[in-house]
Amino acid sequence: MDDAREAAEVDPVVAKQAARNLAQAGVHPVVGDGAAGCPERASYDRVHVTCGMRTIPYAFVQQARSGAVTVLPHCS
Repeated sequence: MDDAREAAEVDPVVAKQAARNLAQAGVHPVVGDGAAGCPERASYDRVHVTCGMRTIPYAFVQQARSGAVTVLPHCS
């Protein structure tokens, strides 16, 4: 089992602080639009989203392995 983890952050200032904080856990944030996912590091077993979404971006589906779990807060 691969223990790799990824994180995406759209705000470069927040990403810089997150990079310092998360480096100790082996997580390396990617600066960019999280809705686009991170195709260069796919495929994923799990997608955990922390911002509310009305629809699931198709990039999440494309980059997830068969049987992957996606968890996100849904907003109406």
